[in-house]
Amino acid sequence: MKARISYANDHRGNLRHNNREFSSSNVDSERSKNNIIIVSESLAKAYEKLFSEAVAAYNAKQKRACRKIDNYYEKLFGEPVEACQDCIIQGKNKQYNFYEYVVALGDKYTTGFAEHGEIAEIIAQCLKEYAEDFPKRNTYFYLFNAVVHMDEATPHLHLDFIPYADGCSRGMSRQQSMNKALLAMGYGEGEDAIKKFTKHEREVFRKICEKYSLKEYGVEIAEEQEGRGKTFRPDEYKRLKDEAREQYDLTVMEEIITEKQKELDEGLMKVLLKKGEEYKAVKQDIEHSKDEMQ
Repeated sequence: MKARISYANDHRGNLRHNNREFSSSNVDSERSKNNIIIVSESLAKAYEKLFSEAVAAYNAKQKRACRKIDNYYEKLFGEPVEACQDCIIQGKNKQYNFYEYVVALGDKYTTGFAEHGEIAEIIAQCLKEYAEDFPKRNTYFYLFNAVVHMDEATPHLHLDFIPYADGCSRGMSRQQSMNKALLAMGYGEGEDAIKKFTKHEREVFRKICEKYSLKEYGVEIAEEQEGRGKTFRPDEYKRLKDEAREQYDLTVMEEIITEKQKELDEGLMKVLLKKGEEYKAVKQDIEHSKDEMQ
């Protein structure tokens, strides 16, 4: 079975959902106790930890009270963190209050708990290892929430982080910024920076999965493909997804047919070999009878 790595940026991320403060219909609440929590910190605490010193240092330099920053989060996003500290929102400078990536390998047909429980458990360990090492590789992404969900169809990881950069020359010395964080970590600038980050992280996750010898369980990690380079409307996306699922089902059916054909060919060969042996035995009996008659 071929399983594809999924590494998606989700702007609809919800921390309450990730932390199972509420459950949706696709969640098996009996298995929620098996979810693997890597780190769990509130968004308010994360912002305070990251930016409180920078805010204090900036305010200390200001001679006019109107230039001081009362609340950095509110300055960026127009409302207190308590007003919406579970959902992703966008500020006036197009940055988000936090970023979420969802990481997985395969789907319910290839790595799902229902049919492939042992494989799903192994992939969960891969996701756990990947998440634990994420902050070491991405030093300017503050990971404040990360959990591996074990209570849905397949194991998958929710990564929630705040990007930031130090040494800023204008304003606060430390600022929240995805672009500056990517630049500081060596990914460059512009649209290519996020593509380079995503490509690198997918490769890291692939190597972790390869360490666990998934091939021994019949799972082969599919080769990476270039992105489609286009954004589709929801109805277009659903149509393409349905077509992809149909194609997947056809591929699976072809594999089953091929396997069955192989079994039939092997069975036919055994029959022919058996008939061949019987033919040899009959021929030997005839030859033996001829000798006796002579």
